[in-house]
Amino acid sequence: MNPLLDQKIQIENRGATKTANGEDTYIWASFYIAWAERVYKGGGEGFDKDQEVSTGKNVFRVRYKSGVNTTMRVNDGSLYYDILNVEVEGRNHFLVLHCQIKDNV
Repeated sequence: MNPLLDQKIQIENRGATKTANGEDTYIWASFYIAWAERVYKGGGEGFDKDQEVSTGKNVFRVRYKSGVNTTMRVNDGSLYYDILNVEVEGRNHFLVLHCQIKDNV
């Protein structure tokens, strides 16, 4: 079965760099731009580090690309999802990215 790959997303990799003052800082750089199928998996509200946060869970299915891992994130327009789990589907045909977004309430 072929999924409906109708959402353009960007998978980003976190890298280290230095500021003009020589301090370490982190940036997000594009790793892979892909067409994806997005499936909403729910959400809720709770506490994280004594702060109330809302969460949303989505699964993105994209064509296979080696190197995608849980230290990366999905950029879906102006929404940024942490990748919690990466599954390979088929014989390296697709990646299934289980993702979560958090936002302070």
